[in-house]
Amino acid sequence: MTEQERLEAFHKELNNDKGLKSKRQLVTYVSLVILAINLSGATIKEANTFLFKIEFIQPEGLNILLALTLFGCIVRYLNYSYKHTIKLSGFWKERFLSDPRVLGFHSDSDNYYGILSPLAQKIYDDNYDEYQSGTISNSYKEYISHWLPFSKTYSQYWYNKQYGDELGESFNIRKNIGLIKLFKLLTIEYIYRIEAYFRYPETLDLKAPLIIASLAYISILMKGKIPAFITFLG
Repeated sequence: MTEQERLEAFHKELNNDKGLKSKRQLVTYVSLVILAINLSGATIKEANTFLFKIEFIQPEGLNILLALTLFGCIVRYLNYSYKHTIKLSGFWKERFLSDPRVLGFHSDSDNYYGILSPLAQKIYDDNYDEYQSGTISNSYKEYISHWLPFSKTYSQYWYNKQYGDELGESFNIRKNIGLIKLFKLLTIEYIYRIEAYFRYPETLDLKAPLIIASLAYISILMKGKIPAFITFLG
């Protein structure tokens, strides 16, 4: 299956996830309510419930209530979006690991090249006989991009026909390539991360509610300064 076909299948899966849609709408709605209140200076005087009406006399209390509500909505949204986020990140990571600057392989000399080559070469050399005899098959690479740069991991897995099991090795990247090469790797990584926002519309679909929610929280923290800022812009 080509990358485009896998992207189309992923897009269809995303659109069919009704739970994700409902949680995304809830996060967006609550965030927009918070933004509307803090940017316009409006207050909600009455809120209809099933049995009675509530009048909010203290706007600060309403902001706290909405902030807590938004936090709960975000947690639920993250629960539903996590599997899609992981799957979507796999597309840019696959292209990232195929970049010759990151990792490539000379079949004539059986040597890897690129920033991550010491890690892949060690795995290849340790299992050279199995590779040559065809005992190893279905080998695949994985790049685990923790938000902490020093915790990033390179892993490689393969199926060993002799043992009838999947085997693999993982390496902490910083410890094996050093800080200078790690920063070079991060530069290339973030180029692919940023490109993913333009290459895959689904990235923005998943991140947009979190971006709007962040703006809502900023509006709460900066509420006292917003009127002066709006006046300055005017």
